[in-house]
Amino acid sequence: MQKNGAWRIKEKDYHTFKTDYERIIFLLQYGMLAPSMHNTQPWSITLKGNRITFSDMKGRRLPVGDYDMRGYFFSIGCFIENMTIAGNTFKWDIQKPSIADKHVSISCRKVSRSKSRKTPNLSLEGIFLRKTNRSRYLNRKVASKALSFINRAQEEDVSTHMISGEKKDHLAEIIADGSHRALSKKAFRKELSEWMISGRSSRTTGMPMSSFNFHPFLAYFVPRILPFFSKAGIKAGRADFEMVKNYTPSILILSSKRDTSRDWLNTGKLFQRISVYAAKNKLYCHPLYGAIYDKKLRKKVSDEYCNGRFPQFISRIGYPFEDRPHTPRDNVQEHLVNN
Repeated sequence: MQKNGAWRIKEKDYHTFKTDYERIIFLLQYGMLAPSMHNTQPWSITLKGNRITFSDMKGRRLPVGDYDMRGYFFSIGCFIENMTIAGNTFKWDIQKPSIADKHVSISCRKVSRSKSRKTPNLSLEGIFLRKTNRSRYLNRKVASKALSFINRAQEEDVSTHMISGEKKDHLAEIIADGSHRALSKKAFRKELSEWMISGRSSRTTGMPMSSFNFHPFLAYFVPRILPFFSKAGIKAGRADFEMVKNYTPSILILSSKRDTSRDWLNTGKLFQRISVYAAKNKLYCHPLYGAIYDKKLRKKVSDEYCNGRFPQFISRIGYPFEDRPHTPRDNVQEHLVNN
């Protein structure tokens, strides 16, 4: 399989399948295009009948960067939202997830088009257009129609905050502090470097250096020297401050009343819905994890930007100067557990 072969799903193939098992596998492949922290794709998938269970995949945990597993549940939420969007096209209803410890289960039910739950303004095309774009964004406000969609978007108790202007510039300081603190830890740098892909690689997990803002020559060396580069935190903090202050029209924050695995999963569902809609409108996102990773900074964001609610996710959002490639994906068959 080519590096980005998993992105080449053909909608017409759905109608060639003879069994519901094959059709659900097809929907799962759309789920595989969801984002995950460091692009680890940490999903072990069990399919029994029309019931799907997600579990923690061996070797994909991030014990440092995702110490509380909020990123794991977030990514499952993104996965389920992709399946929901695909289900709307192919007449499948994706039921509300149930959570037991680290396991998340959903059921898929065939429905008539008239009974299918609609997700307005979302399409399969948006799933393919969505990608993380870490480049500079144009000095252009988010269009009013897109802003209205984002401000109204909600998933159970998770809601949105769009930050711009002077408030955004102050938030840039908190974000920069978060990046500084995270990258100042050698264990964090080592773990991150293991998921960076330099040069021509056939890996289908991790982050190609082409998706970052490094010079091609430096990109080859960064994963090798990052664990030993003690000033990485300072460099990352300065870079993120400049990027947010000078090249980001708005920051998107998602927050919730509680701070549970259910909230983390719902945050993923809501972010994926927003980012799929945004991509169809030439808007892209760049998650900024540092201020969520650090508990003290998370409290600061809560008090200053979320009215005391729990901030679950922070991202740049805007119209980029330049395109970025997709990150690679596994094929869903590599994640299926034998029934």
